Amino acid sequence: MVTVLDALQAGKTYLAIRCEPCRVLRHVWWKNFPQLRLGDRLDELPGRLRCEKCGHRPSSVEAGAQSDAFGYAKKIY
Repeated sequence: MVTVLDALQAGKTYLAIRCEPCRVLRHVWWKNFPQLRLGDRLDELPGRLRCEKCGHRPSSVEAGAQSDAFGYAKKIY
């Protein structure tokens, strides 16, 4: 499984946290989670988080980077 350290080494800059009941996807920077340890697995994080709006556990947590976004220009000519 992917750990926080693996995601950081791969250049991921934020966590994409999805709450299905609220139908919301939030992108949260790593620095906003000082309690995360480098050995924490991403698949275990939903059990430690709660949605601010509805209080449910997130349905998914994925690491992301701006370059992963659709339409992001990696090189300008």
